[in-house]
Amino acid sequence: MRKLFVLCVVALVALLSAAAPASATHKFTCDSEETGVTVRDVFVPPDGACTLVDSVVTGKVHVSRNAFFQADGTEIAGKVRADRSLTVFLNTGTTVGGSVKTYKTTQVFVFNAAVRGDLDVDRTAEVVQVCGTTIERGDLEVERSGTDLLIGDPLAQDCAGNTVARGDIEIERNFTDVEFVVRGNTVGDDLEVNRNSGPVEKFVQDNTGGDELECERNEEPFTASGNTGFRDKDGQCEEILTCTEEVTGATVDEVIVPADGACTLIGSTVTGDVHVASNAFFQADNSQIGGNVRGNQALTVFLNTGTSVGRSVKLDGTAQVFVFNAVVGRDLDVEETTEVVQVCGTTVEHGDLEVERSGTDLLIGDPLAQDCAGNTVARGDIEIERNFTDVEFVVRGNTVGDDLEVNRNSGPVEKFVQDNTGGDELECERNEAPFTASGNTGFREIEDQCVEPPAI
Repeated sequence: MRKLFVLCVVALVALLSAAAPASATHKFTCDSEETGVTVRDVFVPPDGACTLVDSVVTGKVHVSRNAFFQADGTEIAGKVRADRSLTVFLNTGTTVGGSVKTYKTTQVFVFNAAVRGDLDVDRTAEVVQVCGTTIERGDLEVERSGTDLLIGDPLAQDCAGNTVARGDIEIERNFTDVEFVVRGNTVGDDLEVNRNSGPVEKFVQDNTGGDELECERNEEPFTASGNTGFRDKDGQCEEILTCTEEVTGATVDEVIVPADGACTLIGSTVTGDVHVASNAFFQADNSQIGGNVRGNQALTVFLNTGTSVGRSVKLDGTAQVFVFNAVVGRDLDVEETTEVVQVCGTTVEHGDLEVERSGTDLLIGDPLAQDCAGNTVARGDIEIERNFTDVEFVVRGNTVGDDLEVNRNSGPVEKFVQDNTGGDELECERNEAPFTASGNTGFREIEDQCVEPPAI
């Protein structure tokens, strides 16, 4: 474990003459170590060194050129300002009622403190370390600084992540050649890590967000991983898995299955989309996909038991499609599948289930078959149209909130539309014989081939 470095000024402070604490109603020029004092405004003079321990500042703190200021367990009601200072060190238990702004300060340390407003560090020359600190109503900004930058790191000794409750963390245009770590922080709004340079590896890891994670134009080497909870991720912080093997327990933003590749996800989470390329195989078992699943001329797409897709599934020209006991948030759209489409025990929550121009084995629910319960399309249609089948054609045991449309399907195999339950219209037109429809109930209207002849 690496130790956090703080400029040693103990000897310097010991040599300085002690100044008597001022009344709480007057400005206090601090050039010594003071314990348990209550003062109004604190002024650290040029080249001075001031340490406040267990004290109260009812106003603000100003740190002058080349001056050192440290607060341990101290309450500062107003703001802290430093201009071309040597060091600002807000240590454990210190609170700042206003904002903290440092400009061209050589070293800035904020450990286990609380700042009500912004914490703004600009053009620090040597080191910025912020650990275990809470920013209550502002942003944490570090810009144009270096060369050692540590914004939370639970992997380092005594450096917990920070919490920015109602603002952003912005780490931009810094140069680092010692370390660059942004790790373990919780941010209410955005985390922006942009245009940082320098030879050291830059880590943005294990942060938890509320809105956007943006990482753009950072110089390599750059590593982003384990960042969760963000509504959106952009640029270098989007974790893309190029998957060509079996993967268990992964959490990534996007999955790409390359041409001719084979990918199986087991118990994994994809916060964004899955793209399956030509002649590729993709299977998801008990996995959560937050975005879309797209397949274009793929070999196989298999969404297996326990898998959920937050948005839509759209597959074009895929040879084989299997969707068993899954949940799809929006449309499940299968077109021009060449071999088999089997959809069993699946719920489509807010879209349609469409199978068009496909074949040659089509099974859309069949409680009479082994392990193929009917499907539920809660707020949309089931549309089975213009397919050719010579193995099987079964649409059985499904529940549909709106329409069930089975039209213009061909092929020599018998076509069954049976025991489906609907909300609105059941339409069956221009399907090639043999065609059997029976036991379909609950529809407001039944038309054409799905009208059962009256019992004799």
